[in-house]
Amino acid sequence: MLSAGQVADEVRRRPSAEELRVFWVLVFDESRDRFAEDLAARAVGADRATVPWIVRDPGMFNDANSVMTDVADVLEAARAEIEARGDTVAGVDLVLLARRELNMADASSPVQLPVWWPVEPVRVALIATTVQDLTWATGVPLSDEVAALGDLSRLLYELDVALVERLARMSSNKRNTQSIDDTV
Repeated sequence: MLSAGQVADEVRRRPSAEELRVFWVLVFDESRDRFAEDLAARAVGADRATVPWIVRDPGMFNDANSVMTDVADVLEAARAEIEARGDTVAGVDLVLLARRELNMADASSPVQLPVWWPVEPVRVALIATTVQDLTWATGVPLSDEVAALGDLSRLLYELDVALVERLARMSSNKRNTQSIDDTV
């Protein structure tokens, strides 16, 4: 999985003028508390406030209809960490650290910014944002162990074998073969 350094690099690499960006990171092979401390230390001095937040409530971020309500709840709970960065910052990067994958598509939804929001100037109090899953969408070199090329190769081979077996079964019936030809 990703290290705190890789997550910090990826968050910095993604340019944005948005007041709020929300990222999801799966952390299962190490302490999330330690990961959060390392991530926060790497963000010191940045123009955006990077706020690592450990998702401990299993009921949060499960329903696409209430994900932005969950984001608003986390913002309120993380108020002290956000305000500790000073009166104004260029934006806030909320990095959600979880033990499970985010089981929903990246979809933009509106979220109400709190009245204490430190980003100046606040253009609007209601903004649209997305929970971006960095777990599988982070730019790393193919030589990096995170890329897991061995696993990827094995999975692609298994997919290839399954497709060939399926096509072989379907080709025994002339009607199926014509159907495949029509589709292609």
